[in-house]
Amino acid sequence: MPPAGPPTFPGAATGGYPFGPPAAFPSGGWTPPPAPSAPASGRSGGGRGTKVAIGLLLILALLAGVAGGLGLSQLTQSGSDTAAPTRPVPDPSANGSSPFGGATTEPAPSNGSDPSGNSGSAETADADAVAGKVVPGVVNINTLTAQGQGAGTGITLREDGLIVTNNHVIRGATRIVVTDADTGQRYEAKVVGTAKTKDLAVIQLQEAKGLDVVRIGDSDTVRVGDAVVALGNAGGQGGTPSVVTGNVKALGRSITASDESGSRAQRLSNLIQIDADIVPGDSGGPLANADGEVIGINAAAASTNEVSTNDEGYAIPINDAMEIVEQIKAGKASDIVRIGARGVLGVQVTNVADDPFGAAAGAPTGALVGGVAEGSGAAKAGVTQGSTITSVDGTEITSAEALTTALSAAKPGDRVKLTWTDPAGASHTESVTLTEGPPD
Repeated sequence: MPPAGPPTFPGAATGGYPFGPPAAFPSGGWTPPPAPSAPASGRSGGGRGTKVAIGLLLILALLAGVAGGLGLSQLTQSGSDTAAPTRPVPDPSANGSSPFGGATTEPAPSNGSDPSGNSGSAETADADAVAGKVVPGVVNINTLTAQGQGAGTGITLREDGLIVTNNHVIRGATRIVVTDADTGQRYEAKVVGTAKTKDLAVIQLQEAKGLDVVRIGDSDTVRVGDAVVALGNAGGQGGTPSVVTGNVKALGRSITASDESGSRAQRLSNLIQIDADIVPGDSGGPLANADGEVIGINAAAASTNEVSTNDEGYAIPINDAMEIVEQIKAGKASDIVRIGARGVLGVQVTNVADDPFGAAAGAPTGALVGGVAEGSGAAKAGVTQGSTITSVDGTEITSAEALTTALSAAKPGDRVKLTWTDPAGASHTESVTLTEGPPD
């Protein structure tokens, strides 16, 4: 069987804005969405529809499809119901080789696990029995972003609607709407905290009560060959979560992934590798053991350039996830955990060096403003499209990434001293109040 290919975030299909227009631009760079595409068929009842041929890929399983990624079959093939092609980000630190010349999964550590899944005898799980225990605690997540719409899955931890999901499910969201998969009840949700480098986020449903919760297991007891059941909002179809069974193939795996534009490369470690057929939309959904206990959070998947695929999925161990959840619940911010919303200027930016017109005109280095959100702090200060941001609180800004870094710990309501050069070449310095921005 072919090896897993380079990890990438899924491509995005765009649609209308049933939630209304995006509220604000992110403070960092923004990439226009690719052309619209039709949604792919999802799975149901523990089964999976036939897959069309796609390139060898490992993707974070967000549904970006209507901005986060529809099924695996929507990623790279052309002439069918696909989203725009994704492409890998080369990672010279990654081991192994790839037909794309990019990053790959790393070999499993020497911990007794077998990446081939041939260790021990494979067990099977009763999908219906497990689903009966887990589904009541599963929610479907829909988001609105500046790029379109997205969808994923979440796990209910508390009766008042405290939910854990992947960070990439809610990244960039200007609005989050959550549907109880068991009852169909819809709720608005707010971000409680995020851990971007761990790909985890905690959100709180508004005015929720009496919700069913999942039963949390112990991922330290997971062994190669254990039977598992993955549940999620496959393809963003909504309704009752789809179910697929498999077995644990390896433990302690590491991957590197990027989004559909080839940026935002992210490294995830200590993952559970399974042979269950996880697809985009399943992101943030539960990986359960044969007893119906949640032992992981679905995050990534792989497929090959064949109709019959070597199914391969990855999940964050629930013990690792709950450590982050407890830190967020306690309101303890750290280098890893952000509590609450982030403060943004309200601009979309690119690097001056990436703009041939600006470079040719000898524009200063900095973050080139491509758009300004109406009513944002930047707009009120007089920042206009075509301006170049050169300094924040005395720190030189040389790129869009530097601007994002400079504001990484900022909160809504914070004031920063912003310096920029307008399109006419005049320099300005003003105190800017940051507004609430989408999670990054």
